Amino acid sequence: MSSTSWTSEFSAVKTALRLDPEFFDYRSRSVTEALTQSGAVSLGSLVQDVRRGILPEYVNEGEVRVVKTASVRRFEFARSPEAFVSREFAAMNPRAEVPLNSIVVTSTGVGSAGRAFAHLIESGDDGLVADGHITVMQAPDSEAAAYITAFLQSPIGRQQILRHHRGSSRQIELYPQDICAVLIPSTSPRWKKSIAERWITAVTSVFESDNAISAAERLIADFIGIDADYAQKPIPVAASWTSSLSALRVATRLDAEHQNPRVAKLKRSIEEAGSIPLSSLAMSIRKGFQPAGYSENGETVVVKAKDVYYPDFSFGSCDRTWGTNWPYYLAGGELLINSTGEGTLGRSTVVPFVKPTGDQAIPAVDLLVVEIDRALAIPEYVAVFLNSPLGHHLSTALQTGSSGQQHLNPAHFAFLPVPIKRTTSGSIDWTWQQEIVELVELRATRRRNAESVAVELDAEFIQLVGVEPDLRTIPE
Repeated sequence: MSSTSWTSEFSAVKTALRLDPEFFDYRSRSVTEALTQSGAVSLGSLVQDVRRGILPEYVNEGEVRVVKTASVRRFEFARSPEAFVSREFAAMNPRAEVPLNSIVVTSTGVGSAGRAFAHLIESGDDGLVADGHITVMQAPDSEAAAYITAFLQSPIGRQQILRHHRGSSRQIELYPQDICAVLIPSTSPRWKKSIAERWITAVTSVFESDNAISAAERLIADFIGIDADYAQKPIPVAASWTSSLSALRVATRLDAEHQNPRVAKLKRSIEEAGSIPLSSLAMSIRKGFQPAGYSENGETVVVKAKDVYYPDFSFGSCDRTWGTNWPYYLAGGELLINSTGEGTLGRSTVVPFVKPTGDQAIPAVDLLVVEIDRALAIPEYVAVFLNSPLGHHLSTALQTGSSGQQHLNPAHFAFLPVPIKRTTSGSIDWTWQQEIVELVELRATRRRNAESVAVELDAEFIQLVGVEPDLRTIPE
């Protein structure tokens, strides 16, 4: 939060029974007062059975998905990173269940605490459980869950949630009783219904678009000849295996992941189906830059690892820096690949040709900028493959490093086969690649539409409360 200082009367501190300075920030208090005057009611009066999740016992072949802090997004429970527990563990810990019509709120960490989402759509999983950093609240019905969540996701809602956090030195936490104290606007049933219906429509659209990505990944899996469900399963990291000395000599490396038999089988299947190494698809490879600092007023956009995921890339979410004399700028059409980080390594996107007016963009130092030979592959198709479970398995096995300090080098690209389907005449099947890209682009279109709905709802909550929140009170 901002380093601005303020004073508070002792009676207010005594009544609140807490000393957290953010709780008494006049910028947040003014919004709370406006909510009170509008007739808002506490969140706790609208929900029941409020509880925290549990420390999961993760298993690689589990059936029940775990909702973690990183899973909670505005329009979905993200499937990456994936984590599972067994059905038996879930059955023994019913308090950790995330049932339908429940609202979850992330409860720890600066920048991550206070995110909310509602579980309204059956996902096909064998249920969901929440980890210990998630608070779960049961709403009476889907309309109430959607309305409450839409508010909690708005700038006013996030500000009010974070006003109640406890802790300091970036070790903050939101306790269930603090979340229940957040005020929710009370208005006409018709307006609540309108908000809820639009939010549910946006979330449903994004959920259905995820099926389009799954369909695209199935097309690749079918071509390779690997069952899509098998491809989705995480590669076991705790398992052990043996490898021949000759294989070690050929690979010239001792990394255990590189010798994983499941990865070897996957690589062999891709090569037998038909592929081209990423190194042969790349016409050029460049590294990004390390800015000395960042500023929201900087004239240059910096694309960082957090921004890289096709098709959900947006220049608007990127950081900025000063300076206009960088060795090169992103022109559009380049394939960006994350070269570091557990969970982000290998993730990719394609730079749009349309950038913010007058802005130049540069890649951050942990990105590889690859120019793909368009006579061999569509860059967006390559990004789809690298982001799929199949591509993730390969890039993870190729990385060097340990203890979470992973790194992917351009030299590894020679060992990363990209599936390339050909027609019966032996030419590249462009129709197949384009079909895969169009399926994934459907997700981007629907997500952009959902984001437009979110902007509308945020503005309506501000209009209802009658005061605009100071965004500096919401940490990134």
